[in-house]
Amino acid sequence: MDFSFDLDTEHGEESDRKLLLSFLVQLERGLRTVALEGYWMGERLTFIGETPYHLERAWGEVQGEFEAARNAVQYKEIEVFQSAGLTGHSLRAKLYLLMEWASRVADTAPFTWKRAVRRVLQNINSILGSFVYAAGVGEPIKEFKEMLENGLDDLEDGAPA
Repeated sequence: MDFSFDLDTEHGEESDRKLLLSFLVQLERGLRTVALEGYWMGERLTFIGETPYHLERAWGEVQGEFEAARNAVQYKEIEVFQSAGLTGHSLRAKLYLLMEWASRVADTAPFTWKRAVRRVLQNINSILGSFVYAAGVGEPIKEFKEMLENGLDDLEDGAPA
């Protein structure tokens, strides 16, 4: 999952909403690719057991939740996102860290690659946790991301995927 955001935009409600929408669109695309194809930025992932089978089936239940999440970004009061640190400098800092760790996934050293993947997943979880708290939607997306993470083989020990 690669992430790219224009963080130099002028701060304000409209730009915050655009950044949140961009995060959701990129996350949906990335999770779909990992779940249905088993690849992360061109690298084949190794899952335990029958994880790919179950992720593929679960994806059908989760993908509709992205529409609900995008609707929340468009129609909820910006203050709900502000209360969860999803506006202004806080939002940009979270997205910067996500982009920075995602860019490190390109490192070919297995230990560094796996560490970067783990950190990307942690950053996604942090943003999704704040989003679910603020918007009241998106919990199935967060749970799906956690299932995917829990199904990855040897992510913690630095062994090749």
